[in-house]
Amino acid sequence: MGHDNNTADAPADAHELLTAADRAVIEAAAEAGWFRAAPVSEAFRAQFSPDFLSFVFIPSQARQRLVQLFGTSSNTFALIAADWACAFAADALYLHDERSVSFATHVPLANGHAVEVSIAKSKRPDGLPWYLSYVPQVERLRLRRDVARQDAATVPSVPLTTAVSSPVLGAAHAVPTDALTGDVPTEAAASDTVASGQIAEVASTAEPVTRATSEGTFADSLPPVRPKALEAMRASEDYQLGPVPEALWSEVASAGGIFTDLVWVSQRWTEKLRSAAKAPIDVYALLNRDWAEALRTHTVRSYEGKLLFPVSILRSDGTTLVEVALKRDHAPEKPGSKPWFVCYVDDFAKQRVVAGHALTDWAYLGNMTELLDTLATIALPERWSFDDEQNEHARPILRSYLTYTFYRLQAEGKVLENREQGIAAFNTGLVDRAYEPLYACFSPSSLGEQWRFEAFCKAGSRQWGKKLVATFNPLPRRPQYFKRKEDLLFDTDRELRRDVDHILLDNINRLPRDFLLEEMRTSAEVPAVIERAYTSQDPGERILAFDELREITEDDPRIKRRLINRLDDAIELAQKRVDWNFKTAVPAFYPTKNTMSLLLPLDLTEDDRPDVALVVELMESGAYIGQTILTMRMAYNNARLICRPDSDWLNTSLKLSDAETLA
Repeated sequence: MGHDNNTADAPADAHELLTAADRAVIEAAAEAGWFRAAPVSEAFRAQFSPDFLSFVFIPSQARQRLVQLFGTSSNTFALIAADWACAFAADALYLHDERSVSFATHVPLANGHAVEVSIAKSKRPDGLPWYLSYVPQVERLRLRRDVARQDAATVPSVPLTTAVSSPVLGAAHAVPTDALTGDVPTEAAASDTVASGQIAEVASTAEPVTRATSEGTFADSLPPVRPKALEAMRASEDYQLGPVPEALWSEVASAGGIFTDLVWVSQRWTEKLRSAAKAPIDVYALLNRDWAEALRTHTVRSYEGKLLFPVSILRSDGTTLVEVALKRDHAPEKPGSKPWFVCYVDDFAKQRVVAGHALTDWAYLGNMTELLDTLATIALPERWSFDDEQNEHARPILRSYLTYTFYRLQAEGKVLENREQGIAAFNTGLVDRAYEPLYACFSPSSLGEQWRFEAFCKAGSRQWGKKLVATFNPLPRRPQYFKRKEDLLFDTDRELRRDVDHILLDNINRLPRDFLLEEMRTSAEVPAVIERAYTSQDPGERILAFDELREITEDDPRIKRRLINRLDDAIELAQKRVDWNFKTAVPAFYPTKNTMSLLLPLDLTEDDRPDVALVVELMESGAYIGQTILTMRMAYNNARLICRPDSDWLNTSLKLSDAETLA
């Protein structure tokens, strides 16, 4: 049975639905650079008709998105038909390839540009020859109607797209956009939508570039390549611990080195890169040049199924390069799609001091094992190792606690220093058996660090305790983590959402093996992949195996739905536990983000033992969001920063998880 549209809501003359202002938005789009650079030829136009509904099928999700875009559930088909009729007459169309075309609608963005939608050739032999393949998600748009009483011309905007001249592609080519949607094409969209393709200039050098557009010109040159900053990224812990598996490296390196041939870039990310650069740069030329340089210098890393590489734009810290993250497209056969797409641009200012290194960068500690033994001996007795820890003197919990407590104190300005008196000190947050606070004291160092560890002491006791009191008044204070009761108590009346993709895909390596085997059992290839993922001695092989599991999950909606359902069941059970015993929700602190969260136990294998902890954060809206999952030991270390967990599920008797066994 062929596809057809329900046109009952279309009046005889749909064009009458548009006001003069509506038509002006569409007609103005026809003059934009990216429309003029990729015109639809007369031969191609012959496939179309001014009557949109006579040759274009509108799939169900596209219909829903049109309702949101137009802000009305009535006359939806008539409005899109009117937009097409006006765009067809005004040549407000542009060509992506022989299978897809975009056109302007009457709905303006805050900056005055028209929201664009796309049609693509249908592969079905029955029904209409074209279908509405792309309608942006309204929640990702900034529409003029959403900017109350604000003239669109006053909204700061960066040139959205441009027509460029390419030494490889020849004459001017279009760099189409997705109308500020931020939509990731294909895999992140529904199955009946596709993304607009992009053709971008190939540039491999830092030669000055000037590009004319209907809105102005690009900056005269790209940001310069920064060899020292690039070398620092390559030497960083993230790149050292995230090598790209050999097979994956061969795949991307053999693709010709031209980024825009391999990767689709949403306008959401081109705008973010221009914003980070603080200039209207030619983003596509920048990506092509810096990707080639990243491949040449092997400055590419792998993280949670994504590839990341730096571009020559500095973050606000003035030293660290912005990173671009790529993700494989699992629907590359769709019109306009490419093997990979940009899924994130990381311009967050990195800490000048890495949290885990703050203490050792600041002071020379000597023998760490002896230092931890000393502190554990004088502090109130506590288990500082997990029960199955082979080295009883390793005290990993205490090491983590002391490291991140110092980082928090340093961030709060509570590490006190007095070089004239020759002492620096901080409050460890621990107490002795008489509940007297314990302080760490340091003397000036002649080595590379500023200070040298001397002793743990109580105020006024013995040499360093007396010196502490003689030098500092008031004494060093404990770190502060929470400021409101909501940081400590979970409110079961609030809504809890969860970041499914981050939990189940990005962190698939933290999930228990038995859980994945059970919920992915319908795939014949899963057992062998899981075996490699959890048993291979080669880290690169394990990374590839987990990437395969992510791909299997994304390619099979049944498997993904099964995983989501099981996750939701575990979350629901955790909420019931909190309702029964409020102590089930354990407060925790994430040092590098300086945020409080609550940890909920998730039993994914139904063995009455939590497998992972859900990290729940209270948002400004008043709802909770489950941001990510932690292994049980990661969860305990984060919770111990606040206090010793008084919990029936989070304690030192935790067994190693499957993920921790790999470490």
